[in-house]
Parts: sequence; C-alpha cells; structure tokens
Amino acid sequence: MNYNVETEQRHYDSIYGQKRKDWPYDHLFRSADKTFNNQVIELINQRDFTKILDLGCGNGEKTKYLQFIDKVKLIGIDISPVGIERANNEKEKNAEFYVMNAEKLSFNSNEFDLIINHGSFSSLNMSVVWPKLVHVLKPGGALVGIETLGSNPLFALKRKFNLWRKIRTTNVINRIVTSAWLRRRAKIFQKSSQIFFGLTSTIWAPYLSIFPMNSFLRHSINFTDKIDQYLLEIPLFQGLSYKTVFTFKSLIK
Repeated sequence: MNYNVETEQRHYDSIYGQKRKDWPYDHLFRSADKTFNNQVIELINQRDFTKILDLGCGNGEKTKYLQFIDKVKLIGIDISPVGIERANNEKEKNAEFYVMNAEKLSFNSNEFDLIINHGSFSSLNMSVVWPKLVHVLKPGGALVGIETLGSNPLFALKRKFNLWRKIRTTNVINRIVTSAWLRRRAKIFQKSSQIFFGLTSTIWAPYLSIFPMNSFLRHSINFTDKIDQYLLEIPLFQGLSYKTVFTFKSLIK
C-alpha cells in the first residue's frame, strides 16, 4: 500500500491545531515514557552526545526536557507545519525545529550523535527513511525509540476501530513496527536492547476513554504495570506487548 505524505500531514496538523490536552491512553504508558527519557539522558551523560535529531518531533513537547540541558543542540523535524509552529513558539535557545519530510532529510552525513524517535516510525515509509537516518548518524552514534508493536491480534483490532474513528491513518495501521523488524535494524549497531510495556495494564484502556483519570485508575495502572514488569521478562509474552522502548548503541560504519 502506498505511503501518503499528504494524509499524514493533514492528520497531524489537525491534532496539533487543537487545544493542548492529554491523550487519555498516555496514562497507561508513563513507565514507558520514563524509561525512554532515562535511556536518552543516560546516553547524553555517558557518551557526551551533544547534537540530537528528534525525528517526528510534533509540537516539541515530548523532548522539552532536553532543551534545558546546556550542552545539547536539539534539532526537531516534523511534517506538520502546525506542530512545528507551536514548537518554535515555545522553544528554548538550544533547540531548532523545521518542517521537513523525513524521506528527504537535508542534513550532512555523520551530523548527529543521537537520533530519538517517539513513535514516528509507523507514520513513515521506513524503507526510504532508515538508510537516511543511518547516513546522518555519526559512527558510534545511537538511536533511542519508543514504538507501538503490531503482534497482538487484539491490539490490531483496536487499531482498526481507531481507523474507523479517524484518530489513526491507514498509513499507520499498515506500518506498525514489529520486534523482528527492529532486530534486523539493530545488526549495524554494536549493542541493542528492547524493553516491553503494556500487557495486563491495557485492560484499563476502555475506562480511560470514558472516565477522567482518578486515584483508583492511577493505582490500578501502577499495580498492573508491576505485573507486566515480570511477565514481559518472558519472551512468550513480549510478543503480545503493546509498546517497546529500544536502544541501539554504537553505529558501525
């Protein structure tokens, strides 16, 4: 199925044009977001990475914390002019945001120490984008990402429902990342890791779509998160998880 750039742009322009609000399901994956952020900070501190590409940065909210680290130079790109306008209106001095199609990256070879991806792979034609990411990443550089996985059939049905509700695009539904795809991409790095999230905790998704976040839901999500930490150490269950945080270290060129 053809990848439609214009469809993605219109979809995300619509999202970023709305008044800022929490996505209800974000509450399910606070632990995944925290793990992602910790992995990024750890690499910045351990490897002395300074120049970072935020792929699919949206309105810049997900990486706002990086804009307060003095040594970091953050470059964010997104296909949504509306998202980029908001990001530029609220940025700190060490951040720059550009409207750019990731299929046509206009950066030099070996320009970035670190690339971060907060869920944008499934919105992109990665057969085109991946070689370009490798091109702009320095030898020894790293990539950290968080993505929704496509292996669980129940979650696949939910995505079809979201497509019907017009809160997801056909592009995304057909390009959900798999662990097998990530493992193949990891082969050009010296080290790689994956951490999995969202198994029993996803039972609270219907409640979050109906009720506002409250103390009962917060404690319930925290409890099932702890269960998931143990279950998702088992490979059999990892394939059924909803999200993964992956870290690829030391690019080999």
